[in-house]
Amino acid sequence: MEPVRQLRLLAAGCQPWNPNLCVAAGPWFAYAATQSVYVYRESRGRRGVWRLDSILTGHSKLISCLDWLPGGLLATAGGDRQLCAWSVAEQRVVARAALPAPARLVAWSPHDADQLVVSGARGPLLVWRCLDSDSPAPLRADSSSPFAAEVQQLAWHPRCRKLAVGHRNGTVSLVPTDGGRVRRHVPLPEPHAERDQPVTALAWDPLSEDYLLLCQQQTGLLLVDTAQFTAIMAFERPSTGGDCHLAWFTNAPGVFLAADTESGVLSVYSAGAAAPLQRTAVKASGFHGARLLAGEGGAPAGGNGAPPGRLLAVFGDGGVGVLCLTSRRWEFLQESGHTETIFDAQFQPGHQERLATGSFDGTIKVWSARSLQPVDEHRASTIVYAVSWAPADLDCLAAATSTEGVLVWSLQKHRVVKQFREHGSDCVYSVSWNGVDSRRLASAGGDGTCVVRQLDGTLLHTYRHPAGVYGCAWRDAARLATGCKDGAVRVFDVTRNQSAPLLVLKGHVERAFQVRWNPVLEHVLASGSDDGTVRVWDTDSSECLRVLSGHHSHVRGLAWCPALAHVLVSGSWDYTIRVWDARAGRCLHVIKEHAADVYGLSLHPARPLLLVSCSRDSTVRLWDLAPLFSRLHCRALVTDRAAEVLADPAEASSLLSPHQEPLLAGEPAALLRGRWSSAADRLRLVGALFTPDPDAQNLWDLVSVQLGETDPAKLSAEYSDGVVHQRHLVAALTSRAARLERAPPAERLSTGGGAAAARRAAADLYLRCGELRRHCDTLLELGEWERALALAPGVSLDYWRRLAERRAAQLLAEDSDGLVALSLAAGRPQLTAELHRRRGEPLAVLEAAMVQATRGGPPSQPAEDDAPASPERGPPPAQADNRAELLEAAEQASEWHLSRGRPVLAACCHLAVDDVPGCVRALVRGHLRELAVLLYRLLAGAAGPAPPPQSAELTEALTGLARRCHADGDWPTGVALLQLVQDPAERQHGLRELAIAATGDEARAEQALRLAGFGSAAECRARAQSRAEAGGAEDEEQVTLLLLSGQLETALALALTLLDSRLLSEDAEDQQSALRLAQLCAAVPRRHAGRLSGFLPSLCALAGFAGGRAALRRGHHSVAELMLRHTAAGLPLVSQRAPRLTLQHVHTLLEEARAAGGDRGAVRVPGCQLPGHGRLLRCYLTGQVIRGPVYRLEDGESALSAGLAVMWAAVNRYSPLRTGAQMYP
Repeated sequence: MEPVRQLRLLAAGCQPWNPNLCVAAGPWFAYAATQSVYVYRESRGRRGVWRLDSILTGHSKLISCLDWLPGGLLATAGGDRQLCAWSVAEQRVVARAALPAPARLVAWSPHDADQLVVSGARGPLLVWRCLDSDSPAPLRADSSSPFAAEVQQLAWHPRCRKLAVGHRNGTVSLVPTDGGRVRRHVPLPEPHAERDQPVTALAWDPLSEDYLLLCQQQTGLLLVDTAQFTAIMAFERPSTGGDCHLAWFTNAPGVFLAADTESGVLSVYSAGAAAPLQRTAVKASGFHGARLLAGEGGAPAGGNGAPPGRLLAVFGDGGVGVLCLTSRRWEFLQESGHTETIFDAQFQPGHQERLATGSFDGTIKVWSARSLQPVDEHRASTIVYAVSWAPADLDCLAAATSTEGVLVWSLQKHRVVKQFREHGSDCVYSVSWNGVDSRRLASAGGDGTCVVRQLDGTLLHTYRHPAGVYGCAWRDAARLATGCKDGAVRVFDVTRNQSAPLLVLKGHVERAFQVRWNPVLEHVLASGSDDGTVRVWDTDSSECLRVLSGHHSHVRGLAWCPALAHVLVSGSWDYTIRVWDARAGRCLHVIKEHAADVYGLSLHPARPLLLVSCSRDSTVRLWDLAPLFSRLHCRALVTDRAAEVLADPAEASSLLSPHQEPLLAGEPAALLRGRWSSAADRLRLVGALFTPDPDAQNLWDLVSVQLGETDPAKLSAEYSDGVVHQRHLVAALTSRAARLERAPPAERLSTGGGAAAARRAAADLYLRCGELRRHCDTLLELGEWERALALAPGVSLDYWRRLAERRAAQLLAEDSDGLVALSLAAGRPQLTAELHRRRGEPLAVLEAAMVQATRGGPPSQPAEDDAPASPERGPPPAQADNRAELLEAAEQASEWHLSRGRPVLAACCHLAVDDVPGCVRALVRGHLRELAVLLYRLLAGAAGPAPPPQSAELTEALTGLARRCHADGDWPTGVALLQLVQDPAERQHGLRELAIAATGDEARAEQALRLAGFGSAAECRARAQSRAEAGGAEDEEQVTLLLLSGQLETALALALTLLDSRLLSEDAEDQQSALRLAQLCAAVPRRHAGRLSGFLPSLCALAGFAGGRAALRRGHHSVAELMLRHTAAGLPLVSQRAPRLTLQHVHTLLEEARAAGGDRGAVRVPGCQLPGHGRLLRCYLTGQVIRGPVYRLEDGESALSAGLAVMWAAVNRYSPLRTGAQMYP
């Protein structure tokens, strides 16, 4: 398994400089950001649910244009003069061509599947037949010369072979491709012609051969007959600027939309009227692109509303969204991603859920670390090179900029409160806020100085260097380190009235950039350099302790782990992040997911194994480093001795010794040491330290509720925004609603809440007059359901209920939020649940079920005492007949989060309804086995002296962790984990596996045998011989004794005989016995593979058959199919040793697996839905591109997805490479 997990990815925003950077085709859409294309796909079977499918990276410079051939290839062109045709399904370039100049526009021909037209700034128009030609050629022989004016837009006619070209000087060129006359630079018809006003949008009327809709910056919108070039209709401008993006509705003849680039207003027009049919303010930021998605988006709106459809929209601030035009609800909305290089990313020290970033795009952004949603933003109108948080007592952020010096931004006041310009007009590359004395702020600049000032503006020191200074960092209130262009690292003491440095550390051969102090060992300093190395310095002795070599380019990012003093992380221009063990200078892991230079790195102060990184690829990513230290994590789960987990502060200097065992240190360790005596507190803190996932705080809040906390105010501030316990749900939802009401109108509109609120308010204004029954019937014919329903109770309640049920069914079909209140009032809450299910919102389904269960009945049937619940009084208990529905809703919500790679949130869904076994099951399915064990121990301890029974999933987690510890050489911890297994048979089987795994290494084998309770190898040999002489049964016990005593050949020969006799049995005990035998044989160490080569093909095949049958029983049908296919391929090699098992047996079971359908309870590891930027790996068994974490097989090249590897190893320990190696995912 990859030892570092990617938890979150904040995708880049759509770049705002070039037009035509968003495209859509079928269930896909894509947009360009810097050098990458982000491709999203609508989830199969879940309409309106979009996920990031892939990130395509193949250009070395900025992508300037792209286009998608429906059902075919995606074309991109960039500043590197490369033209690429992509197969999105395979995530690879299938054709590439060099261009004579950078492309401005590309457009696939709708008439020829592989024909692409490309144009530079002034043309000429070139055509590339990407599947037949290596280079583009002129589109027509008589159109090979450049245009007289720059090209702004290209538009193919959907039915006719002709192309329209819009120019910067306000003219239009028409280029037929079937031999007609080329008409160049035709001016717009009078009186609409405006010289030198660019044509910014073109769209052919799909119903006419000659009608062309266009937008000119000052003229506005025109419908032009290109045959005579006369104006058919001039439309009202969408805004004062008149600039917009255009699209015709294919399901409403003569209707088009215009997306305003100035104000973010969407206008719908009919070709026969100058005024728009409808105007809707969609977002505060103007549109940067708009495309209608294929297919309808619901039923038509009443009156003159927009036709049904869905709009792909990108905005000037980089935002990207998919809007349902009927309900005006965002199906997908990604706000405010950075559109350029992100130079820095830093967690806020005093606020666990905040993260700040600074970018080349001139913005400073603050994000929620849990959701990566924007919290606040400041536009600095200059490059932001670095950010630094103030200490916890100040809610401020300092920024180093290229032209505006140092800015201090107050999040409370939402503005810049200080600006310092001591560096003059030079760039400021680094800023560092003193964490001890919040009055002091240091900055380093290109003018060769490091400036220390107080927040009130008092200049304390100006430390001059021989060249530019690129990095600065405080150790404490006095010591300050800098990195300089001359390659030297300097240390200053600001309490001394002298400008000379205390130390000058030399060793880098190129400029020193970033510097970082070790948060545990105050005398240890790290520096990164353009020479590609990281140096670790001892500032007490001025020695270089380690030179960390491995990067192939400049090192820019550095971060020490706050809890493990030897762990250092670096980021480089070679696109990689490296995690180092500074004790021996060893690289623990290389992260290759970024597509460009890596800059800022930061480790969370309270969750020290949570890493954030940022890059020139404009993404922010969160990483979980905990798997690198699983051995220490497991030891902390089972030991009562603090010395096995925590470093002695008095011996801190030994933490960088190459022979020192990794131990927790620093502030996190001090906190854990103070609560070590309490098992519950200890386990909870261990869980918090080793569970970096930002969702974990939600889990700990719910654990607190399980442990007896009744006051939500004592939980985290973010609790009400996450998955809350059912007894707190009503208060939490009320709190959310109150915050939405206080939010600015534009914010409510952008999140889709404004439309629903407007509908609810309108319900109070329905008229009541006249003959009610006839009036209501008339209103129904007009489609004015709200007015009819408001008056219907005046007729009768039965009549109202019938109308309400009819309307509810319509609203369900329209995917409308208005269904919620109506279905509850009509006594049909299941319709609301169905609405949320269709939208792919299982958490909303769960919340509805929790509210209903808490109230003891449907909301439409209130209890006699309808007073709101209070923390003191508590809600009424859920009725028993609602419990099953509640658990089912929790399971569905949990499954949804698991499918998105969020197992911690999946576990929260179960804890919210007091389903502890479901919580543990979700964590095990998410491969968070350590956290599952910890929560079980924590909650079981609170349950009393008799712990609750263990589930099969928990037993599997314990045995899997024990095997992992054995692979790491930590036998005692593995045995201690197995001792926690309640089932005696499973515990004994696990101990046998561990003991067998030690055979061949005499010292370790004896230790393992003693720890496992088997005595010695000699004793095992004597017992095996005694059983054989006495004529004892040839069974699993005999195989175990032979293996433990080192008689491997005899043991495996007996095991094969037993396997062959039991594999085909229909008896469940025989099948389970065969599976255990296969697992015992697989435990034999690989170092014996040469000696046992004659047995391995047979063992691998028989273990595959036993494992396939076990996977089928578990519901892991896809794994069963792969394992049985793999077994069938290897079966011809085993006929002599296992004559009873035939291909017919394998094929029969294989057909059963194929007929069973999808998986049940599949493993979904964290980040399994995230695509990567790095080298795409294909699954060894399926050939498909692997999404998310990867498990590499023993050859170092072959790989499986992490989830597949976990499910495979659960039933078959042997690697699919048939080398005899075990798998330890």
